[in-house]
Amino acid sequence: MSKKLLLLIGLIVSGLSLLPQKPGTPIIRNYEVSDLPAGAQTWMIDESPDGIVFFANNEGVISFDGLNWTAYPLPGGIVVRSVYAPVDSIVYAGGFNQLGYLKKDQLSGYVFHSLLDLLPPDKQDFGEIWKIYPYRDGIVFQSYEQLMCLQENRFEVIPAPSSFHFSFLLNGDLFINDRKLGLHRLVENRLTLLPGVGKLKGKEIWAMLPFGDEVLLATDRKGLFRFNGVGLTEWVSPAASLLKESQIYTACQIGDAQFAFGTVQNGVLLTDTSGIQFQLINFDRGLQNNTILSMYPDRFGNLWLGLDAGIDYLEINSPLSYFSYPDQISAGYASALFEGILYLGTNRGVFYKAWEDLLSGNSEPFIRIPGTEGQVWSLQVIDSHLFCGHNAGVFQIIGNSAKKISDEPGGWAFIPIPGNKNAILCGTYQGLLRLEKKNGRWFEEGKVPGFKESSRVIAFDKKQRLWISHGYKGIFQLTFDSAFQEIRNVNLYGKSKGLPNDFNLQLAPIQKEIVIATGEGLYRFDEENNRFVRNESFERKFPLPEIRGIKRRMKMGMCGIFTAHQMECSDCRKMAIM
Repeated sequence: MSKKLLLLIGLIVSGLSLLPQKPGTPIIRNYEVSDLPAGAQTWMIDESPDGIVFFANNEGVISFDGLNWTAYPLPGGIVVRSVYAPVDSIVYAGGFNQLGYLKKDQLSGYVFHSLLDLLPPDKQDFGEIWKIYPYRDGIVFQSYEQLMCLQENRFEVIPAPSSFHFSFLLNGDLFINDRKLGLHRLVENRLTLLPGVGKLKGKEIWAMLPFGDEVLLATDRKGLFRFNGVGLTEWVSPAASLLKESQIYTACQIGDAQFAFGTVQNGVLLTDTSGIQFQLINFDRGLQNNTILSMYPDRFGNLWLGLDAGIDYLEINSPLSYFSYPDQISAGYASALFEGILYLGTNRGVFYKAWEDLLSGNSEPFIRIPGTEGQVWSLQVIDSHLFCGHNAGVFQIIGNSAKKISDEPGGWAFIPIPGNKNAILCGTYQGLLRLEKKNGRWFEEGKVPGFKESSRVIAFDKKQRLWISHGYKGIFQLTFDSAFQEIRNVNLYGKSKGLPNDFNLQLAPIQKEIVIATGEGLYRFDEENNRFVRNESFERKFPLPEIRGIKRRMKMGMCGIFTAHQMECSDCRKMAIM
């Protein structure tokens, strides 16, 4: 079991935008230097129209096509500081006293072609190329010494008034900061000093972001400022205060209303445009280190990070996120959002935190409910009550307390008894436990006689038969008396009854039919022949390999379809099970 509690947030709240709707930490893919044909540091990232991602790295230009990593060193093995991939077969790159492009060759991959000879000899000692941009109908290469504007195979060189720092392209306009004279705009290949930003003269500006009708300017230690074209005002927010301490190095916009700030000291800060709601993702949250040198939001709305050592990928546009040790959470097994509180079932008990606190970025840890210490297997909301299945028995969770209902060990799962809103069956390590509500309180009514098998996954079908998935024996079918107090008949279905094996079979009720996920196909029950057959209708809707499980969220009618390598969501109400 993973030590991270993974939540299908997309089935709990609507929408995929990271802020303010999705708490927890996004899934992070770590690409370590030892696993890459790359050096430690990555200085710039870009994506070509065909989806290949290029990285300006200490060892050259590194490409990733989703499966394979490839390195393309520049002459002399120089550190590559910048890349720009405008079309599928051309990638511009620059480093120390070198600039040019890689062109795709059918035999040898990408081959570097230098443009250095297009510069006058006295302009070829320009140092590092830190940025490359499309500008007007050409390409601009920026070093600390000069701007080099390439158009129709000819360079026009614009020297720095004193010494450039970084440049930024916003809405087709190119801005560049001179270390002594301040922020300039490039107009008709001439530098024009920007009015109203004298307060930042002599300061290093590390990022410029669109901010409605204004521009957000980020310094490393002096804070962030809003620029309206005539003057500056400080961007005051909780995020701004944290960023000032963390030392901004880079930033980018994600979508229309989100920012990502990469820092030197504290990883990545994701924030809305107000800076009030934010999320900090750093080494403690799963990054390889806390120094972010480059960032790039890809076509999927996720975020590539070039680190001081390694490359990370944040799936910020995924409906999945997780809680782990920084949240005081260990191995996770269950979750429930109930009455404004998120409850997490772990191997150490039930933990809780107010949903609003999670959405607002509150960093306080989850709190454990006293009395629930130990292994939690399930958390289920039934008839406006929250039940906890635990190794030590069954609890009802009320706010921040737990009331024990039964000492019967191993509460796996809960299900309402058809036609009786005051009765519930609980699957346990050894059979079924009946719970009843009297005068508004839940009590144990004892074990249901006639069945003693482990009942971890349970579901009623439209004929009110109970189906139970056993981890090693197969699928049980139970028929009850009219009061659901006695078991009249027990059938076991496995390999001898059409299923491919007897173990690791998972069931789910879809449109009141039972679907069995086997890892070797999906199966349905054939009433006429009393055996299971392939569910071809369902498989056509989900042509996924080796489906291992189906999880349904009852209130929303949504299904999560799980394989060994992926998950898909769908509306179960639209699935016709034939």
